[in-house]
Amino acid sequence: MPAQRHRSLPPFPALVAFEAILRLGSVTLAADELALTQSAVSHRLRLLERHFGAKLLKRLHPGLAPTAAGARLARGLQPILAAIDRLPQDVLRPKGREPFRIGTGPALLGWWLSPRLKALGAAFPDLAIEIQTFERAADAARRDLDLALLWGPPASFRDDGRTLRFPVETVFPVAAPGLATRGWRGSLPLIDKRASDPHGSGSEWSWETWLGRQARRPPALVFRDLPGALQSAADGNGAAL
Repeated sequence: MPAQRHRSLPPFPALVAFEAILRLGSVTLAADELALTQSAVSHRLRLLERHFGAKLLKRLHPGLAPTAAGARLARGLQPILAAIDRLPQDVLRPKGREPFRIGTGPALLGWWLSPRLKALGAAFPDLAIEIQTFERAADAARRDLDLALLWGPPASFRDDGRTLRFPVETVFPVAAPGLATRGWRGSLPLIDKRASDPHGSGSEWSWETWLGRQARRPPALVFRDLPGALQSAADGNGAAL
């Protein structure tokens, strides 16, 4: 019987630290997430770089970015950590059909996907559907998903044979029916959505684009996310975009 080759596996805690640094863009944030000191996280990164004999991260101003070797490691590491992350579910899940996992952000879930789930279930009655939500599109790559619904600027679309383009969104004012009859240029309270995503902060999301000087009064409510702004408008608190 031939002798088996000795495995030279990289240290797993160092792999976890590398993934956290790369995902969060900061040694400090990675240390907070892993409940370690910054020096401990940096030590694990150096240990991993010694194992592979290559620099894995480079410092930017501000932030961090992977080197070419680090990017290759990250691509190979993501599915491995995703598989490990779902091990408890796979071990404890009763035998039977696997769910069809759909991942998306809260806005797409509440205002696009959710109203269509009934039709999806009727079209595929034997399909067990599992919905997962995430705040950032980058988090989708770390999930065990069959389908990811993501928002992004048109320039980010990749024609890779696995991606389909959504229709381009249209931004317009909305309000509860009882408020809409008062007219947009009157004293209708304005709800402002100030997105933290720079791609979602174009001029079409500014009330001044729609109402000019009439929109210079302070907004009645300010939200950091679209679902909150739309729900508030539906509840009759004002007009939203």
